[in-house]
Amino acid sequence: MPKYVKYNPEIKEEQRVFEFYDTDFAHYPTLPDKNLLLELTEEQWNARINGKLYVWSVTNDVFHEHEDTPEEVYQQSVEDYRKELHYKLGSSQNLLHLVHEAVLMGELEINGPEAQAVVTYRRALKAELAVERPDVTKPLPEEPKINL
Repeated sequence: MPKYVKYNPEIKEEQRVFEFYDTDFAHYPTLPDKNLLLELTEEQWNARINGKLYVWSVTNDVFHEHEDTPEEVYQQSVEDYRKELHYKLGSSQNLLHLVHEAVLMGELEINGPEAQAVVTYRRALKAELAVERPDVTKPLPEEPKINL
């Protein structure tokens, strides 16, 4: 049975594709419209599932692949790393508000270790975002635990 990749045929320039359907492996109650699917050969499918670092894309209704260069792999890792940093920075804003309220209510000291841990954490996230070529293999800063 066929194996498919989903793409947008209205986009003529190169587009990365991420949705794949293996009708041998699974039954799909509904598949995307037929005009949104390109059928893959067994060779293309097997290369994809064998863990090779391929960029899968479609240009002018033609499916093609090329191996990611180490720089492309790194750039994708950086993009994912920065998204996670932005998420953590956003959620740390909520933590900062909680600490601020706790200080106003007298539950925490402004210069106490918990309040300072939140400030230090936010500074570490911002500093990491400013690095031009970050080391994406190192763990992200850990969110401090606050006992309120």
